[in-house]
Amino acid sequence: MRLGPQLLWLTLFATGTAVLPSGEGDDPSQRRNARHADLVEETGATLAQIHVTVTGPRESVSDLGVLDFRLKVHSSWIADFQLDRHCSDPDQAGLDSPSPPAVSYVFYFDQTHLTLPGRQRALDLSRQLVPRLLVDGNQAMIVSNARRLTTVEHLTDSVEQLLAALDRLEHDRTQWDFYATEEPSRVARVVDVLNYDDDVRRAISTARTYQREEHWRADKDLRRLAATLGALSEIDSHKAVVYFADTMRSNPGSHYLSFFGSSVQRGAASLGEMALDVFASSAPIDLLINEATAQGIRLYTVYAQGLVIPVDDVLPELSAATRTGTVSSPSRVRFHDSQNTLADMASETGGHAFLRGAGAGKIAERIRLDRSCMYTLSFDPDGFPLDQPLRVFVDTTRKDVKLQSQGRILLKSASARLVSRLMSAFTTQSRSGDNAGLQAILVPTGFSNGSYQALLQISVSGTVIPSTSWDLGASLLVQDKVLDEVSGTISVQRPGVPLILEREVRLRPGPHEVVAVAHEATTGFVLSDHLQTSWPNPNHQPVTCGPITLLQPTAGAFVRSGEIRTSGSLARSDTDPVRADLPVVLLGLVCGARRHKGLLRVERSLTGGTTVGFPLVEFDLGGERCAQIRDLIPAGSLGPGAYRYDMRVLASGTVLHGASRDFTVEAMTPPPGDS
Repeated sequence: MRLGPQLLWLTLFATGTAVLPSGEGDDPSQRRNARHADLVEETGATLAQIHVTVTGPRESVSDLGVLDFRLKVHSSWIADFQLDRHCSDPDQAGLDSPSPPAVSYVFYFDQTHLTLPGRQRALDLSRQLVPRLLVDGNQAMIVSNARRLTTVEHLTDSVEQLLAALDRLEHDRTQWDFYATEEPSRVARVVDVLNYDDDVRRAISTARTYQREEHWRADKDLRRLAATLGALSEIDSHKAVVYFADTMRSNPGSHYLSFFGSSVQRGAASLGEMALDVFASSAPIDLLINEATAQGIRLYTVYAQGLVIPVDDVLPELSAATRTGTVSSPSRVRFHDSQNTLADMASETGGHAFLRGAGAGKIAERIRLDRSCMYTLSFDPDGFPLDQPLRVFVDTTRKDVKLQSQGRILLKSASARLVSRLMSAFTTQSRSGDNAGLQAILVPTGFSNGSYQALLQISVSGTVIPSTSWDLGASLLVQDKVLDEVSGTISVQRPGVPLILEREVRLRPGPHEVVAVAHEATTGFVLSDHLQTSWPNPNHQPVTCGPITLLQPTAGAFVRSGEIRTSGSLARSDTDPVRADLPVVLLGLVCGARRHKGLLRVERSLTGGTTVGFPLVEFDLGGERCAQIRDLIPAGSLGPGAYRYDMRVLASGTVLHGASRDFTVEAMTPPPGDS
């Protein structure tokens, strides 16, 4: 599962499929019948819609009919379309013209492409825009894209909550990114090489390195924005995104080519590769605009620096310009590239770009004006190509009326709509409780050659659906890079059966993230879970304890490497209640530094409503790096309530390290008829 370079892009390939029949005690060989479940959802007939903003004299915009519009899609004139009017002019109260529908806004801070002054101005503008735009039932959410894509505040109509979220965002250092601010330093480095090194090839190599990084970041961040738009597909109201950026470019890194004239570009293979990269870099921006127009989302782009124009402190000397055959100004090239990109994003989606320091009042007024009188043109999309952008042309025969609409439309197939939902589930963090029924857990099993061994479990609890098929997938990430991944389809033909997909993985000490997604084919349910964990480095201390995992035996559909089991040990999350009628296994790792010697004593204790004793454990690691500690609590030993399991490692009476695990035991429900 992978979302483009260094990002998760969704590919749910079936690596193992379990099919459990409805009967009990079936022949295991019959349960290994594998099949692939295509990601297809059934939908009824729908109409394609194009939202058009109409401006002009009141008497002209108030009574437009079908004959006043001309609609062309994909080189075909459409004569048969429906027209709906939504205008807020009080003079039209007597007309059949409902008020404009409520709008759901997304305030999107693209931190990687915001300079520090631009970031602060974007926050200040948002504080003024929120109370101006959240009227008449409108709502908004706040999303920040830094090292991770984070939903700072979910969709709400509370101005107070949104303002508080902006305050949190301002002071959250994890949401700071200095890449855009350091761009002049990168440009200056290329200039220095040009000025003080007679070998142009070294300057080309430096420029190529910076161009590649900018291309990678723009690709990743545009795909994240597109995935965020995909997450809005379930929202019925009109949607708009207020996007803040300073250095986002549809041709990332192209400005580095401006240091080299055409004769040098023709003779340097690296510059030719750079030019090809720039040419191919339009794909992410097209993906973004296609996603926006498919959902009728308007982008309102804000050049957050306002009237600031970057000026380079260091310029190529005359001798350098002579060697490279160019006299262009890189600062102005990259400035215009950024502004042109923001303008294109807005115009293609029917929105508006604010590039010259517009204040919050002007921005809000323009956005409200766009929504004050809108006509929706709906037509039957049957016969038009799916999953490809179609050019849209809307005109009016009324000379005193002006129209504003999106420049293209994309008609998504059912499978493409599903992929968008799954992409957004992978990319965006779930609201607390939204992932009920899905969990991803890493179970530590050992350590060798500098890496932990672990079992990655993705599980879905049993449902009431008699026959169900789930597509499960997860990716293990380290610093936004995919380290490992697993996916598969598991089908069962009776209700209440848990589904567990497993994969053995290796991971180095440090922070990790697991992103899991599940899709149920019958109902269309999409669940996601994000697990963030950090495992200690055994070389940094004499002894370390890894994370403690709690497992319970479970009957269900377990799939690992294509092999199917009907029972196994299921890891429980910290918030997952433990069943008192099943045994509990608490598992942890005790690891020593290289060549650790000496006897270790491991003490364990359980505090809570029930007292449980554990046998003494003493050992010498010898040539091994880690030892696995397993404690079994028999079924029925624990009463309901909260518990804490503590593990301490001692040597010569001194505590070297420890770990703990909290869990809750749920009360047992007596069988029907018992008193």
